Amino acid sequence: MSRRKVTIEDVTSVLFQPVPEFQIVHEKSALLLINFLDYTDFFVKTAVKTGMPEAEVHEALNDFDLQARKAANNAGRLLRECRERGFEIVHVKQETTPEKPANASKATRDTGLLNPPETEPLMFYEAVKPRRGELVFSKADGEAFAGTRLDFVLRNMHVDTLIVCGLITDQGVLYSTVHAIDLGYKVILVEDACATFTRETHENFVKWYRTFVNVKTTDEVLTLIQRQ
Repeated sequence: MSRRKVTIEDVTSVLFQPVPEFQIVHEKSALLLINFLDYTDFFVKTAVKTGMPEAEVHEALNDFDLQARKAANNAGRLLRECRERGFEIVHVKQETTPEKPANASKATRDTGLLNPPETEPLMFYEAVKPRRGELVFSKADGEAFAGTRLDFVLRNMHVDTLIVCGLITDQGVLYSTVHAIDLGYKVILVEDACATFTRETHENFVKWYRTFVNVKTTDEVLTLIQRQ
């Protein structure tokens, strides 16, 4: 019987040690909700302006829309539990004023990804809409820490643990998670409370998240929170 060929996953399994488990202490933990904005209408309108057939654009975006809403609903379940138990709640949204884009990176300006504040299609999903008094940070670029006072505020609140959910798995969520790890935070990524453009991309990136961060489902995180 032939031996199975060694894969890159086999190699990384011995290169990277399992990320240690840790307890979630609500006084030192925050739920970080990244860019839970309803992008679908914005994407449709942008694509149609280039001449793409609207019906085909809707069809192409259908699965992304379903996955993004599912992620927002799962994040909403965590949000309700964290509110009840007194966790710090932090919302992050991407917005840049096109008239004054100097606070955005050159890459953001060059690609035209300048989302005006309070743009109608780019509002929070209802399931994760901020409440009065909850922190909301506006970011001009791809991740939550660069160009914001997020780290300063979290440290002032004595937060050392982040429960991370959001859009997009392989962009803003990834960059924010890596930066948080580099800053010394303990991080749990909630895999089914994140989404990106395709399921395959999401699954592939979640696989690599596991090499440097704790990855759990919504139900698993709820269980950890409810044990307190």
